[in-house]
Amino acid sequence: MNIILGFLACTIAIACAMTTPHQHITTHRPHPHLTHAPPIGDGFTFRYDRNSHRMAVVNNHKCWVYHLTDDEQRQITDTHFLRSLEMKLIQLVDYTPDGTPMSHSDLALMSKILSHMCRADWPIVALN
Repeated sequence: MNIILGFLACTIAIACAMTTPHQHITTHRPHPHLTHAPPIGDGFTFRYDRNSHRMAVVNNHKCWVYHLTDDEQRQITDTHFLRSLEMKLIQLVDYTPDGTPMSHSDLALMSKILSHMCRADWPIVALN
């Protein structure tokens, strides 16, 4: 009887040891968990197609397409102008979120490059 009780006690002790998580002892001090500011631009992605003179803006699984004016087409190579155009497009997206709906096949006819950026199952909107 004592042998059976001893065997049971050992079995229970082994089972408890196997289910108890092992605690790691380290000499490293814990690092503080820093929070990071959200990325500038709220995750907007831009792509310009120089053949169709259109720029696509993608944010939150939605795609907006903007057709550049003649003046904008001439200035697009200037980095400062490009940044100001991106700011303008963000404002357009904010103020006209609905715009004119466009099909993915229509976008593909206008620009293969932009159609690869804007997925077929995302809403696509023409800003102008």
